[in-house]
Amino acid sequence: MFFVRKRSANAAAATRCFLCESVVLTQRQQHDVGHSVIATGRGVLRLSSSISAGVQTPAERSEKGNKERFEHYMKHVTIMGVPFLHSNQQEFVDLLVNRIEHEEKTFVITANPEVVMQANESPTVMNYLKQATYICADGIGVVKAAQILGDPLPERVTGYDTMVRLLEVGNKKRFKIYLLGAQNETLEKTIKNINQTYPNVDIVGYHDGFFDWNKNDIANEIAASKPDLVFVALGVPRQEKWITENLDQFSKGVFMGVGGSFDVIAGTVKRAPVIWQKLNLEWLYRLLRQPSRFGRMLVLPRFALKVFALKIKGQGAPK
Repeated sequence: MFFVRKRSANAAAATRCFLCESVVLTQRQQHDVGHSVIATGRGVLRLSSSISAGVQTPAERSEKGNKERFEHYMKHVTIMGVPFLHSNQQEFVDLLVNRIEHEEKTFVITANPEVVMQANESPTVMNYLKQATYICADGIGVVKAAQILGDPLPERVTGYDTMVRLLEVGNKKRFKIYLLGAQNETLEKTIKNINQTYPNVDIVGYHDGFFDWNKNDIANEIAASKPDLVFVALGVPRQEKWITENLDQFSKGVFMGVGGSFDVIAGTVKRAPVIWQKLNLEWLYRLLRQPSRFGRMLVLPRFALKVFALKIKGQGAPK
């Protein structure tokens, strides 16, 4: 979470970012402040203004670049009360890797139209989303909704692709991970395939998705092993519920709900071919492969109707 300490009363008009509850200063306010400090978790970024001097040292130029990068990651697009991070897939992975390297605790939710509708119909689910550090658009429906409402998102940022890319980076940087969720057989296959594909990733612990919610040692195991990444595959909203209820017990790490990603990595569920993904028809492929999902898919027309209703009323995505 970001915050800014100000040394000047002239900065009182600074605005607050809803996504991360940070104070965002205008260029004029930064000039008046003269010297600000933005703290991000355990890492601190110092911003020194040298406008009055008219010259910036290399260090100050570097700090300015860092500041602009952090401000970029505070941009969001709100759809039906859910603030989505304005980022493409690679930018998001880079952001998470940076937070891992700075040991900044991070809660990630990858939300599709189904999650947005659940949040609008359940205050409990909406509260889970409000606890997240970042919410990304895992679903073409969300991307299309943002476009219709006049505040476009760059692209889909899926939980599966994010997990795979983090494993790729983790293989180079020797990240430690913990896996929670799925059936035991699926989990074992997931572990086997990760070990084969990403041999330098250190799986420091794991547990299947079947456990006594109120009596288990999972959080203690994670706290003791201090993983860089914790992938939680319990399905929505159980995975968000578990992370929300246990996050305070940890000092570092990226915690991300990944839904059925373990099934894909294990090979028990086949992901849509690339051509289906490029045509934004992955949802249809999954429906054809798993007809049991039909009931869940009925949320899509309801979501679309709400989006168009907002558009007609002139209530676009707040900027």
